[in-house]
Amino acid sequence: MSHRPASGRADIAPFIAMEVAREASLRADAGHRIARLDVGQPYLGAPAAALAAAAAAMRSEALGYTDGLGAMALRRAIAHWYGRAHDLDIDPARVIITTGASGAFTLAFLALFDDGARVALASPGYPPYRHILKALGMRAVVAEAHVGDALQMTAALLRDTAQTGKLDGALIASPANPTGAMLRDEALGAVCAEARAQGCNLSGAVCVNLLRHPGWGRAQETYGEDPWHLGTMGAALATGIQHHNVIATVKHFAANSIENARFKVD
Repeated sequence: MSHRPASGRADIAPFIAMEVAREASLRADAGHRIARLDVGQPYLGAPAAALAAAAAAMRSEALGYTDGLGAMALRRAIAHWYGRAHDLDIDPARVIITTGASGAFTLAFLALFDDGARVALASPGYPPYRHILKALGMRAVVAEAHVGDALQMTAALLRDTAQTGKLDGALIASPANPTGAMLRDEALGAVCAEARAQGCNLSGAVCVNLLRHPGWGRAQETYGEDPWHLGTMGAALATGIQHHNVIATVKHFAANSIENARFKVD
């Protein structure tokens, strides 16, 4: 009896952080005392107001399937915020809600790139970027970043990476994961200009998570605990990215603060 071989997309290296998190959960369930400083584990659970709103919705609404692109009421609210904050007329139909940035990256990669596309990204970086690209039949072209450049992608590094073959895109994150390094306006502009010169798109990330506890494992990705400061910095970076006609993926608007139960709550 012959067996059909598994898809090559299954040949993806494990995300070591999740392996460590799973082991920590197993030990905690076995009665060991574990101090969780991994994968962005917050110290506190969901805010009381969010719990109350969820309970009220469960009592008063049918809670059927959500629209595939996200609840229209939320999409309208986000579009309205863009109009109020940035004087932009955004059609709510253009707003897509995903459960975390990974879903957004999957949609962005599928919209921007075809099978076999080569996308540059700096190392060290967030491993799932490479994993998602490979699972979608694309190729992550990893460029070793330099300490002198705060381990960020630069125009020169992107230019050197393009010497290995035509690039279809580049991905940057500011603040970066896991280093926390940020790109200044002029550095971001230079990277965008070089990306355009190479004939590729640029997908950028903007993290606006609130830092609620110093032990949060992804504290280096965000701007701090003050909502006003966080929003101002995040909006400035998103506006700067969009000024160069590239995509800014703002994350995470909600729900990312319940990671303390990520292996127990669906």
